Amino acid sequence: MNSLKHKGSYLKIFLLILFVSPSTLCSASNTITIAAFSTKSLSSENFYNQMAETIESKLKNKMNVKLLIRGELGSDESHFYALRRGRIQIAGVGLQSVATLIPEISVLNAPYLFNSWEELDYIYPKKIVTFINELLSKKGVIGIQFYGASWH
Repeated sequence: MNSLKHKGSYLKIFLLILFVSPSTLCSASNTITIAAFSTKSLSSENFYNQMAETIESKLKNKMNVKLLIRGELGSDESHFYALRRGRIQIAGVGLQSVATLIPEISVLNAPYLFNSWEELDYIYPKKIVTFINELLSKKGVIGIQFYGASWH
């Protein structure tokens, strides 16, 4: 989580999670579609654009990247649903959307779950991300990046 800092009275986590569905990457199409919700004022704008450029350059322009990062597919849940159905290949979604596939991870949205930012910075990369990825891999989805998106 890279040293998250905040002065909230209680902690509640929402994650922006970037996922890839490997089965859809093997399709005959030469287009990788990334779906998320971002605006030009968010840092995720640059992230998704850089990701598209990196994919295209690393694959020597054999694959095109289509960015649907303005919520063109609808809600966060719609993005995750489209990923699971193979309609898109990469999705940036929140933890609440992932909970539609793995309900038990909803507990991570509970307030007062962690005592400090240091505890959170320690436990997420060492335990929680690994656990979530294990659960997801059984469902055919791979988590590729986890970001703290909002704290209250």
